[in-house]
Amino acid sequence: MNLPCITFMDRIVRAFYWHSPATMRHSFHRQAQEAQYRFTKYKVTRALSLDMHDREKVPTYRELAGIAEHLLERADEDESLLARELDLLEPEIRRELLQSDFLNAYQVYYYFFREAPGDLERERLILQPASALVHGVMIAELELLEIIFRVEDDRPVISVSDGEQFLVNYRGKDAYRRALRFIDDAL
Repeated sequence: MNLPCITFMDRIVRAFYWHSPATMRHSFHRQAQEAQYRFTKYKVTRALSLDMHDREKVPTYRELAGIAEHLLERADEDESLLARELDLLEPEIRRELLQSDFLNAYQVYYYFFREAPGDLERERLILQPASALVHGVMIAELELLEIIFRVEDDRPVISVSDGEQFLVNYRGKDAYRRALRFIDDAL
C-alpha cells in the first residue's frame, strides 16, 4: 500500500511505520505531510527565484502547475485568499496563471472584480477554464442578449452581445452591474 505524501521512503522506514503504535503512525504521517508542504513551498520558491531571471521570468508548464497547486492548496476554496495570493506573484507569472487551464473562469472573475456574481453566473464560470476567457464566456442571458466575460490585453471586459456582435463593452470594477443596467434599459 502506498503511503500518502511519503514517496521518498525505503522499505525499512515503511516497516517501522506499520509496526509502530497508531499514535506514532499519526505523528509520522503528520511529519511527512509537513515535509511535503515544505517541499512544495520550496518548488514554488525555486520557480520564483533567480533561476527564472535567466529565462525572462516565464515559468515552465511544470513550474506553473506547481505554483497553481500551491496557491489552490493554500486558498482552499477561499477566493478572496486566492486573489490576495495572486496579487503577491510577479506580473509575468500571474498573467500566465490567469490565462491557463490551472484556474477556472470564476477564480479569474473574482480576482479582477473582487466580488461574486449571482449563483447561476458563478456556476457557469466555474465550469470554464481561465484559458476560455480569451474568446469569452457567457455568464448571463437575459431575453435575447448575452453578457460575456472575457480578458483582453490582460484586463477584464464585460460585453453585451446580441449573439452576433458585441453591442457594448464595459471595463472597471462595476462593469457587470453596468452591463445589467444596459440590458434593463434596452428592454
